[in-house]
Amino acid sequence: MFHGRTVLLVVGLGFAVAPFVGGLRRLPAWIRFALTMSGVSLFLGAVIGFALERLRIQLSRQAQFIIYSHELVIYGIGLGIILLLIFSGEIFKALRVLDAERKK
Repeated sequence: MFHGRTVLLVVGLGFAVAPFVGGLRRLPAWIRFALTMSGVSLFLGAVIGFALERLRIQLSRQAQFIIYSHELVIYGIGLGIILLLIFSGEIFKALRVLDAERKK
C-alpha cells in the first residue's frame, strides 16, 4: 500500500543525497549541510512512522502518543530547515551563481 510516509521517505533520501551528487557539490558547505540534515530528518520521521504503524498494537496509548509526537517534531525540523533556506533566499543566490559558472 502507498502511504504519504513513503513519499516522505523518498523525498528525505533525495534531500540527503542531493548535495553529494552533480553540480550541487559546489554549493556552500552550510547549504549542503542544511539540505542533508533536512533530508535525514524527513527520512528518520518516515522510519519512525513506519515503526509506529508496525508496533501500534503492542504499545500503550501513551507510548503511541509520545512516539507520534516525536515523529511530528522531527518532520517539523526537516520542513523548518527547508523553509528557512527558501525564505532566506540564500539557496536561490547560490543556485544562480552555480548556473552562471556552468554557462561560462
